[in-house]
Amino acid sequence: MVAEFGCAAFTGAADHGALAWTLVDRTGGVRRPRPGLVRDEAAQAAELTSLIELFTAAGLAGAFVFTYVTPAYPASDDPREDLDAVGYGLVRSWPDGRTTPKAAFGAVVRAYAPGIG
Repeated sequence: MVAEFGCAAFTGAADHGALAWTLVDRTGGVRRPRPGLVRDEAAQAAELTSLIELFTAAGLAGAFVFTYVTPAYPASDDPREDLDAVGYGLVRSWPDGRTTPKAAFGAVVRAYAPGIG
């Protein structure tokens, strides 16, 4: 059993593993993704798919994706403000409370329920 696995939604996030969330600039009292981070939902989806395939091939009894939503890291259309890129959510959490599915959401649905997605 894998109790928790995930990946953030920026280029190179898989290399940071569980520490991708630390790539937030907290200087000046404002939280922002560190300069140079590029949102990459396809990379997040690919990493989750790869891990699910690995866990399935290993015969694990279960694996839990971290996480469905990360409201503490809200999405923004402005890349300089888009904390969601540094979060692990399968859906984007917007400041007004809305959520929208990311590519990773579809990837997990297809992996766990192939006839649905």
